[in-house]
Amino acid sequence: MLEGVRVVRRGGAVLTRVHAALFARRRSAGFDVIVEEINTLPYWARLWSRVPVMLCIHQIAGEVWDWEAPRGVGRIGRASEPFLLSCARSSAIVLSDSTKHDLMRFGYAPAQILVIAPGLSIAPRAAAAEQERNYKRVAYVGRLAPSKRVDHAIKAIAELARSGTEMHLDIVGRGPVAVKESLKREASRLGITGQVVFHDFLEAEARDVVLGRAAAVVMTSVREGWGMSVTEAGALGTPSVVYRCPGLVDSTIDGVTGIVVDPTPRALAQGIGLLTGDHALWSRLSEGARIRTRELTWERTSTEFEAALQSRVDAV
Repeated sequence: MLEGVRVVRRGGAVLTRVHAALFARRRSAGFDVIVEEINTLPYWARLWSRVPVMLCIHQIAGEVWDWEAPRGVGRIGRASEPFLLSCARSSAIVLSDSTKHDLMRFGYAPAQILVIAPGLSIAPRAAAAEQERNYKRVAYVGRLAPSKRVDHAIKAIAELARSGTEMHLDIVGRGPVAVKESLKREASRLGITGQVVFHDFLEAEARDVVLGRAAAVVMTSVREGWGMSVTEAGALGTPSVVYRCPGLVDSTIDGVTGIVVDPTPRALAQGIGLLTGDHALWSRLSEGARIRTRELTWERTSTEFEAALQSRVDAV
C-alpha cells in the first residue's frame, strides 16, 4: 500500500499483461473503470475488460524504434505499432496534441482523444538574481539515450565555438555507459571537452540549480510525449531551445516560451546564439515560460483526469 493505493506487481514485461487480465477479471465487480497505460506494448484491456476502459498514452514510439532497438527488431516494432494500437483502441488521454494527431493517423476518432498536459512538481519561482544567471551556459536534462541525440547539443556548442562564441553545456542525466562514453569522445573530438560538464543524475534541488543558472534548456530528441525538462526549466524562468519534433513543439511555444528550430546542430547553435545574444528577447521568453508554467499544476491535471474517467463511466 502506498498512500492509500494498492500496488500489485506480477510478471515481467510480457507476462504482466496476462496477470493484469486475470487480476481484473476476478475483481471486475469492484471496478468502475480500467486505466490502461500503454508504453510500447498494450494490455488490450478492451478485449477482456468487463468495465469501461480509458487508455493513457504519453507518446507513440515511432522513430524511437529506429534509434533504440536493434535494426531488425526496430523495423518490426515500428511497422507493427499502428496495428497494435488500433487493436487496443478505446477512449484515450494523451499529454499533447502531437500524440493526439499520431493516434488519429492510427484510426482513432478525434472525439475519442482528450489532451491533458502534465503538471509540474515545482512551483514557478521569481526570476533568479542577475548575477546567478550565466548567459554562456545551456543545459540538457534527461536520459542519455540514442534517441535523445545529446551529441547534437555537443555539436551545437562546437559550432558556436567555431563562430567565436564561447558556450558551455551542462548535461544532467544517466544512461548506458557506452552512450555516455561516446558523448565524451565526441566532445573531445570536437575540442570542447572543457566546455561540456557531465553531472550524472541530480536530485531535484541540485538539478534546479543547474537549470536556474542556465540561459536555456536544450532538447534534441527525435520524439517526446511532452518534454518535462522544458516546463521544469520554465518554472525557473529558463526558456528553451528545442528541435521541431512531436512533444517538444507542445511543451515549447515558439516565440513565447522558447525557440523551436529545425533538427540540426547548426540550427540549434543558431537558436542558442539568437537567444543568448539578445537580452530583450531572452527576458521576454523567460517571463513567457514562467507565466505558462503557472497553468501547469497537478491539481488541474488530476481534476481533468478524474472528470475524464467519470465521463467514460457515465457514457456506458
